[in-house]
Amino acid sequence: MSSNTLNDRTHVAHCSAIPPYILANIVNHPDAPETAKVHARKALLLTQDYHQRRNEFIAQQLIANQAGSLITQDKVAAPKRLNRKIYSASNTKILDHTLLRSESDAATSDVAENEAYDGFGSTFKFYSDIFDRNSINDNGMTLNGTVHFDQNYSNAYWDGAQMIFGDGDGVYFNRFTASLDVIGHELTHGVTQYTANLIYQDQSGALNESMSDVFGIMVKQYKLGETAAQSDWLIGAELFTTKVKGKALRSMKDPGSAFDDPVLGKDEQVATYSEVLAKPFAKDDDHGGVHIYSGVPNRAFYLVATNLGGYSWDRAGRIWWGVLTGGKLKHTANFHDFAQLTCVQAEKLYGASVKEVVEKAWKDVGVEVDTQLKTVSGKWVGSQAGSHLEITFDVSGETLTGSGLITLDGKTTAFNIINGYYGTADKHLRFDAKYESTVASNAKFIGTMSPDADAITGTWEKAAVPDNSALYGLFNLTKAF
Repeated sequence: MSSNTLNDRTHVAHCSAIPPYILANIVNHPDAPETAKVHARKALLLTQDYHQRRNEFIAQQLIANQAGSLITQDKVAAPKRLNRKIYSASNTKILDHTLLRSESDAATSDVAENEAYDGFGSTFKFYSDIFDRNSINDNGMTLNGTVHFDQNYSNAYWDGAQMIFGDGDGVYFNRFTASLDVIGHELTHGVTQYTANLIYQDQSGALNESMSDVFGIMVKQYKLGETAAQSDWLIGAELFTTKVKGKALRSMKDPGSAFDDPVLGKDEQVATYSEVLAKPFAKDDDHGGVHIYSGVPNRAFYLVATNLGGYSWDRAGRIWWGVLTGGKLKHTANFHDFAQLTCVQAEKLYGASVKEVVEKAWKDVGVEVDTQLKTVSGKWVGSQAGSHLEITFDVSGETLTGSGLITLDGKTTAFNIINGYYGTADKHLRFDAKYESTVASNAKFIGTMSPDADAITGTWEKAAVPDNSALYGLFNLTKAF
């Protein structure tokens, strides 16, 4: 990277309102004013620096999740409260530089401060009224925000602990406090951080972005009292100046249509899963295309909300919320994982007819969901370390049952499968072998199913072995019918 041009948009970390490709387009376009280029380049580099702070918070959250402290651990609930603190960086890079307003203080003459304060209040009210959530962490967390960050900073983002708002470059971007759904979007990154904590990379990162758009648009709809049919389904409609040929940053209704500008470029969001497969991104390019791929789950939510009718938060929003906070959504979930869980949640909350609406929405964006419970039967035959192993099995959903025979040194021992599990999403397989012989102890096995489901490959891990470890090590079982 030279001092004047940005050769590509990779190697820049972003979890912010403006996707990196837009800023890179400004930097690289010959007709962009030099002042706009300077501010865009600075926004790219500054966001990269502050992203490290957010990564540290997320790492802490992952450790806490693994310890079971966020979703499953009992905690003493703090009283529900709204507590806001708005600071000004005074056009420096110093967060919390000057306290402008605390909870219950009167409004000031600073427009950005008032918008941030009110936006925080609207977001808190939405989550409190609809989902009974007590702030971002569900434990009364103070909502901190810093406005007037740096000189004409062209972005806004959640850094893991607070919101940071730039004033915009005045050429292409207005002040970033002007958009309520963007405020709701960025604060929802915090909610995701304290719930499913979706990894900000590839499809799980796109789901993270989509969650913020989904709940951000509902914050705006709730504030305006809009039904799904009345909403414009636009994210960041207030951020572009009149110089930009575009209506918003993103359209959840029609991903890829929000803007088409000579300098900023064309909206790159995709609307279908086939476009995701056809448009691969490098790991270091927008974290694997998180701002681009999020158009797929965005449109799925739009279709569910509008087809169900009424207010988005009444049913569609509660389905998405149930998945985000239910504890079953993996940090690395892909679109199919998430779609499957939304269908299960829809049926659980509202019955088969609503589940069908959700299934159809995902199908319309190219994500096929199979929620029918199927039973697969067969036999796996394999050998390892001088032993011969046969397993006759049934897999019904995630339940593995069956029996087997193990032959070692000419001696055959029968066993039954107990505690059997086959993960349809993660392809993990585990079971206990309960031997019929009173001499042999029960053994625990764990492995990984290959994608074609015709073989098991992985490593046996075996416990309670009285003598040799016949099935320790690598294995490969091919299915025989």
